[in-house]
Amino acid sequence: AHFARYLFPLITIPYVVRKLGVTRWGDVAFIQVYGAYLFIVVEFGFNLSATREVSRSRNVPGELERIFGSVLGAKSLLALLAVGLTALLQPHILRFRENPMLLWIAVSASILEGFGLQWFFQGLERIRLLAVLNLLNPLVATVAIFLFVKAPQDGWKLFACYAFAQSFSLTISFLLSFRHLRWRFPEKAFIVEHLRKSFSFFVVRISSMLYFSGNTFILGMWGTPLQIAHFAAAEKLASNLRMILRPAIETLFPRMSYSVVHERRAAVSLSLRILVAFVGIGVLCTIAIDLLAPLVVGILFGAEFRPAVPILRILGLFPLVIGVNHFLGSLWMVPLGLERAFSRVLMVMGVVNCVASIAVVKGWPTDAPVAIAWVIIGVQVAIGITFFAILRIRRLDPFSLAQRGIEA
Repeated sequence: AHFARYLFPLITIPYVVRKLGVTRWGDVAFIQVYGAYLFIVVEFGFNLSATREVSRSRNVPGELERIFGSVLGAKSLLALLAVGLTALLQPHILRFRENPMLLWIAVSASILEGFGLQWFFQGLERIRLLAVLNLLNPLVATVAIFLFVKAPQDGWKLFACYAFAQSFSLTISFLLSFRHLRWRFPEKAFIVEHLRKSFSFFVVRISSMLYFSGNTFILGMWGTPLQIAHFAAAEKLASNLRMILRPAIETLFPRMSYSVVHERRAAVSLSLRILVAFVGIGVLCTIAIDLLAPLVVGILFGAEFRPAVPILRILGLFPLVIGVNHFLGSLWMVPLGLERAFSRVLMVMGVVNCVASIAVVKGWPTDAPVAIAWVIIGVQVAIGITFFAILRIRRLDPFSLAQRGIEA
């Protein structure tokens, strides 16, 4: 199910690009990125905070109902905020004005996705059911896309397919959820409480978005449709490369969280092996992308997307750089209890990324996609250096601990 979430888009994107054409794909990619931001707003980090609350309270009478109602109440308010924000922005953004149907169907699909109940079933540890739901959604969307998206004017149908798949999956999720609880109308105090608990997770999610999809949005504000299309194609492929290590990170995180507290020497030894493995995988991926980029882009997108090749080669450094950053941040700083420093670095660097991307788009408009790709990699390198500096200053980096032979 995890890999299906990224495999199905790899199947549909080449098909959609060829059916819509390069220019129309640029508009779709721009609005799709905006929709991704709205999803983050509506989801608001509840997939982490609410999962934790459900897990802790699932055996307490009445608590599941209170949490369920409060989270959905909060998401309803956030959905209204997303709609209001879109209404305010539409007159001021050219591609929003030119594509109103595309925009609002995309907004609907994103809001529906934000209402997903993954947090509820994960908190109940219904892992098999969650896997089925996570597989069902992209499967339905993929089938619908191949059935209905046939021509350049079908861009709105793409988002309609996503909205239909989300509605289908969401309906099943709600029906299954009511086997575990009864609906309770949310109280204002509990809605505010859950928004407060989830805010830090939301900040991390929205900050992470600034490094990746946010650059497509920035390019869309000032670049040409062709530039957006070429950059978005490379970014979509690179985004899937970023996910290569995610299963390993999710598996290793609980172990590292325990070891850094109870088995410090073992944690240091394991961390160094993880670093070697992540760097090795990253180097192999980077070399493979550099060699295969022309072939991959040609097969998936066609000759019109040849300008995406140098962009993809630059973004091919993702697995290496992101692997080191995840090692230092997710698998070392966070288990050590340095979440606040971790979040601050991501927030600050997210702003730096946006400012630098806007600067290169305006300063080098003809070479903006390639320049933005270098900005992304440069910011990621800066994040890794900052993580290491924070750990080194506190003498908590694995290398310092290994030299000191520290024990649990």
